[in-house]
Amino acid sequence: MKKAYKGCFVTLANDILQYGKMYKAGTNGIITNIENGTLEVITEENRCIYCKPLELRKTRLMSYEEALETLKEYCWHHCKNPDQFQFNIKFYHYCIPNIVSELCRDDAVWDRYYEILNENLENFMGQNCDYGLNYIIPWLGSKAGSDWWQAGRSRGWLVVKCDTDYEASVGEVESALQQMSDLHKLYDEAEKDEDTSDIVKEYKSLAASVMFTRRDLRVLASHLEFISKLIETGKRSLGQYISSIEPWKVLLTQAVLEDHQEEFEEFEEKEGLAMPEIEPTKTAFDLEINTARQKTEGYCTNAYRLLQMNSTNYSLLLSWEDRVGGAVHEREVLLKDARKLLAQLEEDIDVLKLLRHEITVRLNRQEQELAA
Repeated sequence: MKKAYKGCFVTLANDILQYGKMYKAGTNGIITNIENGTLEVITEENRCIYCKPLELRKTRLMSYEEALETLKEYCWHHCKNPDQFQFNIKFYHYCIPNIVSELCRDDAVWDRYYEILNENLENFMGQNCDYGLNYIIPWLGSKAGSDWWQAGRSRGWLVVKCDTDYEASVGEVESALQQMSDLHKLYDEAEKDEDTSDIVKEYKSLAASVMFTRRDLRVLASHLEFISKLIETGKRSLGQYISSIEPWKVLLTQAVLEDHQEEFEEFEEKEGLAMPEIEPTKTAFDLEINTARQKTEGYCTNAYRLLQMNSTNYSLLLSWEDRVGGAVHEREVLLKDARKLLAQLEEDIDVLKLLRHEITVRLNRQEQELAA
């Protein structure tokens, strides 16, 4: 790749290994930063890799006609203006850990579930972090409500605002093409000795404008396709995150506190953490709040310890279940092999009986011949 610039669509020319992960040739991405000759690339799987220019090649953009179809596809019924585009962010595939369903109330679980979805979307858009979608797509802002918002009855559509009115740009291209056609006609009708330099100059200016506007629309359509692929990658990652214990720790801690309140009160009394009697003054109220906060931190610490113990025991139980299941399976395999061996031995015994019979017959025959 001879010339690289920020925002350029690129493809890996060869397989590369980084941080223990193999990235195959043909992996597509966007250059997000260039520093000291090293290119930072974000792939369609939302992975960050670092490459040298020779390890990449430019990705061929879709044609202008394909770009127009793509833009129409994403500028749909939730978009009020042609500078808005929508994406399906509906999320159906999830697996909440069993321990969460067992220990926590259903309403608390679902409240936390939708809270996780909102947090994930805000991080994805870059509202609460520096490396969101706005870091990858140059025209996209990170402010909810103005740069992007959710639409639909279930808020299952993400709408983003662009700085380009694509319908106006298409109109500019069509108008410029018509002007070029008229200029071409004037040029053909001009006399041989007539000065046509102004016509040629204006024609070239319009041609350049058409070329750049068309390219901008092709890049915009490619950005929309890239965003769509990042969203699908994000859904898979979100499913894995929800299936882990990490996003549920606070909720589990609260559930353990509720179920073991008496135990914590006994622990508090034993450790001398009982709240002292304080006069109901403003200062006393502040002290009470601070003391309550310290107690809450103590509760959370001990609740998390208990949760870890329960999780450890639960893991051990699963481990033993796996080992018992493995042993049963191994026993069944051994029994099956033993039955096969027994059947083979029975066949061998039958063969030996036949051989013994044949040997006996031959010996008798030889004795008769010797006697004769």
